[in-house]
Amino acid sequence: MSKKSTYRFDVLDSFRGLCAIFVVVYHLKVTSGFSEYDFFRGSSLFVEFFFVLSGFVLTHGYAYRSNLGFKNFIISRAFRLFPLHIALLAVFISFEICKWLMISQFNLNMNNPAFTQDYSPEHIVPNMLLIHAWFDSLNPLSFNTPSWSISIEFYMYVFLFLTLLVAIRNRWLLWLIISAVAYTSLWHDIQILTPEALRGLSCFFAGALCYLIFKTKSFHKIKLRTYPATFLEIATLITVFYVVQSDIPNKSIIASLTFLVAILIFVRQEGYLSEILQVNVLNWLGKLSYSVYMVHGAVIYVATSLVVIINKLLDKDFSSTVGNERFFDFGGTLENNLFIVSILGIVVACSWCTYRLIELPGQKLGKTLITNNSK
Repeated sequence: MSKKSTYRFDVLDSFRGLCAIFVVVYHLKVTSGFSEYDFFRGSSLFVEFFFVLSGFVLTHGYAYRSNLGFKNFIISRAFRLFPLHIALLAVFISFEICKWLMISQFNLNMNNPAFTQDYSPEHIVPNMLLIHAWFDSLNPLSFNTPSWSISIEFYMYVFLFLTLLVAIRNRWLLWLIISAVAYTSLWHDIQILTPEALRGLSCFFAGALCYLIFKTKSFHKIKLRTYPATFLEIATLITVFYVVQSDIPNKSIIASLTFLVAILIFVRQEGYLSEILQVNVLNWLGKLSYSVYMVHGAVIYVATSLVVIINKLLDKDFSSTVGNERFFDFGGTLENNLFIVSILGIVVACSWCTYRLIELPGQKLGKTLITNNSK
């Protein structure tokens, strides 16, 4: 397998899209809405799924390429992540400028002054460099909150490349050591790195090891009939649901290990659930997943700001702050659920635009640079 395989993990792509939607719902706090179900309150764990899946897919795409050069590798990965990340960072900076104008020019009383707390100017450069989740002195949740995981993921690409250089035959052992040390540190709360970095390293390289299992001949020799495969798929999803919605110790570690099993079950694409997950709309959602994940924070920011303004102008209470969390409440379960669905619709629509206008052109530019570099 010296060349990049064209094998498509359609079911896993669909899962990526669904998990991105689950993360959006997790970030919405709506009184008496379905966002408050235990499953969605635990859906931040699907970031672990993204890390595991990235390790699996990146190992598939790069670990067995011949003549893999760092320059082309890093160009490819940078132009996959940075264009949308920088665009969203610019959007959040513009939001703060708008807030400053509303406060200074229109004397509108917002909850917090512009460019303070998570949106302080000191966070701009670390965000631009995607280093804000790697150091205790920095704020991983500054500006576009979901970008903390992109900060971790980008530099894990670099670590993956380095492991391919130093461990050609026994790379699996190096991946095992990295993942095991990170998992152990999380389990025992040993902060050798930031918790965000440990979450990423443990899951990403576990995903790489998971791919090695997938790559073995023994794995592909096992053939299941449709009904047994469907039973395994259903049992796996029930297990994932239980772990995500339950309150158990070391939940994130157990969830990530469950995701590894889920990938090995569903990558086979043998059951009826796999057939359902390969429908066009879910594959399409999988393509939009990075945009959905990155854009939803901006959509929620705008929705929150508009509701705050409406509250002040109309003297209403459509939202309230409980602790550090802002909850929406539009008067009833139906209205609140319609609000959640509307936000999801807006997020998907915006994501389709950013995918077409930012992601794809960014990837195309990266491929052009790689082609020019190879001449």
